[in-house]
Amino acid sequence: MSRIGWERVEDIETQEEDTGIRGRLLLLRGTIIVVLLLLLTRVYWLQQTRGQELQTLAEENQLARILIDSPRGVIFDRNGLPLAVNEPSLNVTITPAFLPDDPAERQAVFERLSILTGVPVTNTIQQQDLLAAADPALVSTYSRLAELYDAPVEETLDATGILPSLPDSIEAIEERFSFAPYLPAPIKTGVPITLAYQIEQESVFLPGVRVIEEPIRRYPSGELTSHLIGYMGPIPNENWLDLGYQRDDRVGWAGLESSMEIELAGRKGERQIEQDWTGRELRQIGPTIESEPGQNLHLTLDLDLQEKAFNILQEAMERRRATPDPFSPGTVEVEQGVVIAMNPNTGEILTMVNIPTFDNNRFSTEVPVDYYLGLARNDYTPPCH
Repeated sequence: MSRIGWERVEDIETQEEDTGIRGRLLLLRGTIIVVLLLLLTRVYWLQQTRGQELQTLAEENQLARILIDSPRGVIFDRNGLPLAVNEPSLNVTITPAFLPDDPAERQAVFERLSILTGVPVTNTIQQQDLLAAADPALVSTYSRLAELYDAPVEETLDATGILPSLPDSIEAIEERFSFAPYLPAPIKTGVPITLAYQIEQESVFLPGVRVIEEPIRRYPSGELTSHLIGYMGPIPNENWLDLGYQRDDRVGWAGLESSMEIELAGRKGERQIEQDWTGRELRQIGPTIESEPGQNLHLTLDLDLQEKAFNILQEAMERRRATPDPFSPGTVEVEQGVVIAMNPNTGEILTMVNIPTFDNNRFSTEVPVDYYLGLARNDYTPPCH
């Protein structure tokens, strides 16, 4: 006889429930085993096929090669008076690779950085408002002219006053430097040391933001010698990278700064560091290769004589403008002049004055478009390019 008839209904139902639970547990265990096998297979595949590549990427993210800028050579006159010197500047930068991946967190970093530096997070809406208020016919005409003469459209519209360009925003700077995500992009230069300290104190909440000390070029003699000394600007093209320069380096663009670039620049040093996920240095690895300073230049120029000659030429040109020529009635154009004084025994240049001139200190941190275009469009173009 079957035992079913002798068992209670409750016991039969309990046995059926236990059997169902055991089945689900077996299914769950099987699923876990399959997932673990898949994970182990994936790990094995990564180690065998991409292990070296992933290890290299991890080391690149963990280790960084830092180039040490060499002090640029100083330029003096014959009496030791400085004509071009280096001054420290504190720059607030962002490194795109170390910014938060989450859009909300990145926006929070940008907003805090904007409050600290005064640089807007974005100016897209303001630029669109300016475009809407501008004369569309003039915008179209000057845009076509700029393209025809291979000139930057935005700079042309800004220089003509049709569509003013707003200052760079943090988002625009990040986008412009996105091609080099590990290169610090300057947000604001020449910040006071109190602001630099505050940003460093908040650095744990501002991943990707750093304050970097960078020397800038100053010209104490300014307009008196700008046509001789010249000025500096960003590297003109990619070929400079093959010479050991970095993308954010500045090189001579005119005058002695350009013709003596190799001698003035010196040679960069190098050190290797271990960094955390925000790009901040943890420790140094190995010894430091010290940089080699650039060579100083001592000119035969006499700055005191240069200033006297400049004043004399300027006064002479003013008197000539105020004195009409009876043989040439009408406006007298006296806008260009040169004075050169040499030592006849040695051939040394003691003074070399040029009018019109320009202020090369305006090019210390960037090339101001409006100032540069104003000089370039002058009928009596100063020797600035």
